[in-house]
Formats: sequence, C-alpha cells, structure tokens
Amino acid sequence: MTTMRFAVFACISIVTIAADNGPLAAEDDLVLLQMHAHRKSDPEATHNDWWYGASEGGTACAVSGDEQRCGPTEWSAIAGDDACAEKGTQSPIDIKTADAGANADLSALALTDVGAFTNVEFERNSHTTEVVFSEESGSADRMKVVWGGVDYFLKQFHFHSPSENTIDGKYYPMEVHHVHQNAAGQALVLAVMIDSKATTENAYYKKVWEGINSVEDGAANEAKLVNEGELSESPYTGVLPANKDYFHYMGSFTTPPCTTQTIWILLKNSISITTAQLEEYRLKIQASPMSQIASCDTARCGGTTPTGVADQMAPGSIWDESQGTNNRDLQDLTGANDNLRGVYQFTTENWQCMKFCYHEKSARISWEGGRCLWPACGGCAECP
Repeated sequence: MTTMRFAVFACISIVTIAADNGPLAAEDDLVLLQMHAHRKSDPEATHNDWWYGASEGGTACAVSGDEQRCGPTEWSAIAGDDACAEKGTQSPIDIKTADAGANADLSALALTDVGAFTNVEFERNSHTTEVVFSEESGSADRMKVVWGGVDYFLKQFHFHSPSENTIDGKYYPMEVHHVHQNAAGQALVLAVMIDSKATTENAYYKKVWEGINSVEDGAANEAKLVNEGELSESPYTGVLPANKDYFHYMGSFTTPPCTTQTIWILLKNSISITTAQLEEYRLKIQASPMSQIASCDTARCGGTTPTGVADQMAPGSIWDESQGTNNRDLQDLTGANDNLRGVYQFTTENWQCMKFCYHEKSARISWEGGRCLWPACGGCAECP
C-alpha cells in the first residue's frame, strides 16, 4: 500500500505544483530558479520581512511596520506564505534511517552535463551564498538530473550551516542544496551533507569561495549582491560523492513561501571540507548586508551548539556559538496536511532486490536487515 501511494503521488507531483499553492506562472520562475524564496527586495527597503531569529513584534510581525521581521514560527503571517504553517508537508526534517522504507518506484539518479560553460553568477544575499546558472552568464540548463524519467535542470546551488535536515537527530556542519526544475515548474532539491573533517582544502569549493569573495560589499540596504565570474566545472563531476545512494521525501522550500510538493533527494554520503573553509563560509554569511541569520537555539539547533555536529568536525575544532546560522527548525514528518508522508531510501543493491520482487515477480531473493539474500525467499509475498 505504501509503495502504491508513492507511485501515484510522484506521478501527480511531476505534472504540477499542488493546488493549494497554485500552478506556477511564467513570472514566478525567478522564485523557483532561486528556490528558498530569495526575495527581490526593494532597493530602498531597510529590512526583510522574515529572518531566522525570534519575531520582532510577536505574532503581529507582518503588520506592525517595516522594522518588524517574522521569525520561523510566524513566517505564515506574511502575505502569501501561509504554507509555512502546514504540518506534514514542510522541510527540513529529521531522517530516521531505521524507518526509511524501500520503494520499488525509486530509481537511480542520472546526472548529466548537457553542455559546456565557463562563467556563472556568484551571489551573496541576506542569508546565504549561491552559485547561479543563468542565461546572462551562459550557464543556464547545462546540467540536469534525470529522475523517474523526468529531466530536472540545475538552476543554482547554495549552502546552510548547520545542515537543515538531520540524520538520526544529528546535524552536520553544512548542507548544500542543488536546486533543479523540470519543464512543468516543479523543483527537485539534491541535498548533500558537508562535514569539516578534511585535512586539505576541497578544491571545488575553493573555487566557489573565491567567486563568492569576488562579490563586493554593497550598501547596507541591498539584499542581494551579484558578480559574474569564472567556474567551468559542474558540481556533478567536481564535488559530489561517487556513490549516489539517497534518501527521498516530498517536502517544501525551507524559507518563505515554503512551497510544498518539492522533491527532496538527500545523498547518503557526505562531502568533506576543512575547518577553515567552514569558518570562511560562516563569516561570509554573517557579514551579508541585510543579514537574516541568528544564533542557534534549542528550537532550531537543539541548543546553542547543534546536536551531534561535533561528530562531523575535525578533532579539536570547536563550533563557534557566537556566529549566526541559517537553518530552519525541523518540521514534523506527518501532520494535519499529510498524515501519511514517509521517507524512502534508494541503494543500488536494494533496488535490484526490489526490482526483481515487484517488477519481475522473482522468487529468487529475500530481504533481511536491509540486504538481499540469495537464494529463494519463497515468493514475492515475503519481500518488502
């Protein structure tokens, strides 16, 4: 029953965005391309209407004047952002590995470099840094993920520190989100955890950091700063783990407007950077002109130091509690808006087992402890 529900759900979501958010019109493309709703702020504005800290003005934050910003628990008070209050549809979540089910309808990720490019747009906005693959820089639609037979083109990638999703209740020092979009306007986020255990610099992110550092500081009221610069290698080949086994769930944007029906793919294997590279990123977002970041607290990180983050840091390194963070608090897996949402996992070995069992009705295999066992299991009824 679970498998059937996923298959139908996935097919519907590929066609369109959920009705409660409305289909995406052409003018909404920028929101999807930049994901996470990096709003095009008025250059004359002196604030953003949301941030990661506590609401300024409580529940009246959205209507009390320009100086009042809404914190995560009141994001839904902002006009058009009511989806942020939904339960069972939102991201990020805690992925409990023992509960991540197998699913015959999941498929391997096919990452393809479609065409060459030499330049990208490096962006600093009020809560993160991004690499944008734009028409202006000649890098648009040069990379794609094929998943479930559908093409999703890479639009940008950006970072959060600490991670937004957690694995078995534990945070990583960083998480990178590769934001894709299909022809129907649906977003797919290919997320990867980042640890800071490396003893030598991550060469790909060294180039990215250099590009971000080329973006000059702007006026205090500028929410987004952009500079075109050189980057000719795809993150698919330049930095992603070789093993592409993953967890999957249906979720949302992690910032307003918290758009639902977003496909989430979180790779099981992490990327490594050095402590110095982690600190460089955290200092950079803290220095953003209209900073929306705020210090960790129990709601967003499990404490002033994120729960479990030290396990993914180099020995002897310390999480600087004085620096701000840009992660949304964890959301309930299920709730009033979807009480059946689940987390699934794909591994090559398990997929072969599932394929035989469900699609070829093979009686040659069985399933025990998450692994295929040979020989016969006595029929597909005994397979998951």
